[in-house]
Amino acid sequence: GDATALEGTVRAVGDAVNARLMEVLFSERFNLSEHLLALKRYLLLGQGDFVQALMDFVGTDLDVPAGDISPFKLAGQLESAVRASNTQFDHPDVLARLKVRVLPPADGESGW
Repeated sequence: GDATALEGTVRAVGDAVNARLMEVLFSERFNLSEHLLALKRYLLLGQGDFVQALMDFVGTDLDVPAGDISPFKLAGQLESAVRASNTQFDHPDVLARLKVRVLPPADGESGW
């Protein structure tokens, strides 16, 4: 009776809301799929040429005590790695979000 009709209405509204949410999230405005791919490429190291370029640029600089590492130098090396790899062709919004953040070091930590 009434419960079945209400259940059907709630299900239909839920399906409509879900469809609209997916449409909005994956639209050009929010571009969720591009951001998820960026997480895979950069946090999960899936962008091999970028990872290799980054390691080439920062490798020796990370052998020093963590407190001696310059975030400004690392930011420049990150930019160089982007330009030296296919990363340079990523969506501008993704590239704008690639940043260096250096956390306060603990005693005796190296850059690695």
